[in-house]
Amino acid sequence: MFIPYCKKDMTTMEISLGPRKVRLYGVVLILVSLIISIALGEIVLRLITSEEYYVWPPGLRKIFRPAPGIMPGIEGESRFFINEYGIRGDPRKMGDVHKIITFSLASCIS
Repeated sequence: MFIPYCKKDMTTMEISLGPRKVRLYGVVLILVSLIISIALGEIVLRLITSEEYYVWPPGLRKIFRPAPGIMPGIEGESRFFINEYGIRGDPRKMGDVHKIITFSLASCIS
């Protein structure tokens, strides 16, 4: 009886399917396992954390008064206000119809 792709150290699956298909099945199995585990992790995390996430706490108000000796050339106070959505900006008015929200990754405060 002739068995194609037969070598001494090959498994039964490799003999019946061929080494390339076995390798392909392994890669597909890893990818499917990865997708399923990421999806399950996302579902579990969404069930555990019921709070909404904000970059800044809604309603945060900070007023900065720079010290003239430490920061020469900077005068006056600056205000940092966070609205009810957790982003920088004025509170929403009742007559406003459309709002466009843009986000930046370069947002920091000390």
